[in-house]
Amino acid sequence: MIADGRIESERALTDLPSGYKTLSSDGTVYVFENDKDGIQVGFWVFREMLSGSMEVVYSSGGEDLIWKNETGHPIRSIKPLDEYWYYVVTDY
Repeated sequence: MIADGRIESERALTDLPSGYKTLSSDGTVYVFENDKDGIQVGFWVFREMLSGSMEVVYSSGGEDLIWKNETGHPIRSIKPLDEYWYYVVTDY
């Protein structure tokens, strides 16, 4: 949806289309990167301040791209789910 332009990918935080809002705990997709180096987007599964958060991440560049785009919320672990899909736990 991001690669084909159905979801605006210029902003870091983008609302999901109505039929897809249940894929993310807050109804949004987080675009960490969408350029020649790859696509990385995240969907919050659980988000809590200062006690750890979990998200499902699509990363065309694998774990290396996830680590490259680490924000101010340190990554605790990355678990592969399927090709290009990861379960990421952060300190957020």
